[in-house]
Amino acid sequence: MPQKHFLPTSVKIETIIKLFLGKKQAHALISHDFIVPFLTKTSQQLSAGQRRIIEILLIIHSKSEFILLDEPFNGLSPILKEYIVACILEAKKAKGIIITDHDYENVLNLADKVVFLKDGFLREIKNRGQLLEFGYFVRIN
Repeated sequence: MPQKHFLPTSVKIETIIKLFLGKKQAHALISHDFIVPFLTKTSQQLSAGQRRIIEILLIIHSKSEFILLDEPFNGLSPILKEYIVACILEAKKAKGIIITDHDYENVLNLADKVVFLKDGFLREIKNRGQLLEFGYFVRIN
């Protein structure tokens, strides 16, 4: 999933969902309480956060066996973050999901395995303390 919006601007959300997803996945998404208010709107009529969540849901509900979500929590309100976390937790039962994000708290809470990339090396993270140890952030006293 790219960081920039990928939805066509002049096509209704319902049409986008039907074109992007298989019939079963589209039906599940179209009938979802969060999506229903947006079905007759185009993406240009939505806020950036609303577009983002629809894009994330399209990727999550796709038939792909593996998905890559690049900063899925970027620009989302705390409530929408919680919603996306729940969707990812459900989706990871059926597909592999790779998440890259600076919002390490959400990633740590979601992930079965966490790796940290620095200076061309991957390091497996077993606990939050290792993020400090590897220089992801610094402790301010």
